[in-house]
Amino acid sequence: MRIEANIAPVAALIAEPSRAAIISVLLDGRALPAGELANLAGVSPTAASAHLTKLIDGGLLAVEVEGRHRYYRLANAGVAHVMEDLALLTKEPAIFSHAAAFSCRSSAPSCPQLL
Repeated sequence: MRIEANIAPVAALIAEPSRAAIISVLLDGRALPAGELANLAGVSPTAASAHLTKLIDGGLLAVEVEGRHRYYRLANAGVAHVMEDLALLTKEPAIFSHAAAFSCRSSAPSCPQLL
């Protein structure tokens, strides 16, 4: 019996260009509000909201609630690593490594890589 990981659902989430743009904006470890993500990804606030919901439901993003505000961030450093690995398969690979910064920011306030 052959057992394979079902990567299709996650791959489909990342494959949509607007969602890929949202994830890419968050590669540096920041948590941003939906409006700013919409602007940076070049989509309407309504479209961004729909994409953010799918990315959260898919386990790629997490949301932090502060009062009335919601801030979106990558769910974990693994998401950044996957995006960087996928970028290496393109004709124009990523120049900077954001996964280390993401890992650092989410776990240590004085990471030497960020100073």
